[in-house]
Amino acid sequence: MAGSTVLCAITHQTDLFVIMLVCAVLNALLGKILKILIGKRRPENSKKQTYGMPSSHANCLSFFVAYLTMAATDILSLYDAVLVCVSSVVYTLCVCYYRACVSRDHTALQILGGFVHGVLAGWVSYTVVLPWYSTHKEELYTLVGGN
Repeated sequence: MAGSTVLCAITHQTDLFVIMLVCAVLNALLGKILKILIGKRRPENSKKQTYGMPSSHANCLSFFVAYLTMAATDILSLYDAVLVCVSSVVYTLCVCYYRACVSRDHTALQILGGFVHGVLAGWVSYTVVLPWYSTHKEELYTLVGGN
């Protein structure tokens, strides 16, 4: 999913994809910082010995679910938007189920924490950051040395 996001951002270079890429990276970094600050260990039977709250997989995937669902409802037909939403939610739920029940790397609470964090970050990125960037990008370009 991350590879296709980078590819879309590079090939299309629209505000929608550029902001999605930048905010996805910031979301992942914030999730890692939260893991350290919260300091909640993974379940005892996990093979990993790092912190597990919030789940990075749930965080990153739910970010894309939220962001892409909002984008899809704005730019695609209803059928295509529903297809994007349902398929991304199903994929995310499968990964979260695997992380909790098969690999046992997370508790349900750790996955829920990652999911909530990702959805909130995706929502803020699409509803706040994207409109702000779209109206201020010329000023930002001039500020960083553009002509």
